[in-house]
Amino acid sequence: MGTIDDSKLLRKKVEELKMFTVPASPHDSVEKDFRVYLDGVLPILDQFIRTNEVWNNTSSKIFLDELPPTDFDLSVVYNNLGHTYKKVGNFKKALDHFNVSIDLYLKPSESKHIININRKLGCVYNNKGLVSRDLREFDDALEYINKSLALRHADGTLSEKQGQLLAIERSYCHENLGILYKDTCKYELAVHHLEQTLDIRKKNLP
Repeated sequence: MGTIDDSKLLRKKVEELKMFTVPASPHDSVEKDFRVYLDGVLPILDQFIRTNEVWNNTSSKIFLDELPPTDFDLSVVYNNLGHTYKKVGNFKKALDHFNVSIDLYLKPSESKHIININRKLGCVYNNKGLVSRDLREFDDALEYINKSLALRHADGTLSEKQGQLLAIERSYCHENLGILYKDTCKYELAVHHLEQTLDIRKKNLP
């Protein structure tokens, strides 16, 4: 994980950048100075983010080694690892970890609450769909995100707050489907799902 000094350096650079966004004079040198500072900030920010991603990845792997092979939390860890690999652009490893997470969620267990399993499994399918979109494999992306959507419907046993959270998760699926249909030039379907997104969020967000 990034050190305290990394954080302080990043904060200082950002504060300097904010100062330089305020026009101090009408001269062209202001824009030039802004670009110089921006060039200095971005590499530091990039390194900071990558450092934290490596730390998160390492922590998940340590946790993975400590868990017994039958532990339910393994599914969560594999999903988190897959998400980390997606963020750094390693789509193959991301898909591999999402697939393991899905397999673990699908294993029968009497100790699991079905609605919680469906929500978490829906999250993995959604993540897998986003990786497929990044790979321009749109048919696969649609399949996985539709699976995610199907798993994120209430069964009548949830509290009002839980139902709202599930509805918001469902809106993410509609949003992703809208983007996918836009990418494939199916604009009517894109509009339909984006309208669903807005409708759900208007009803369930404060």
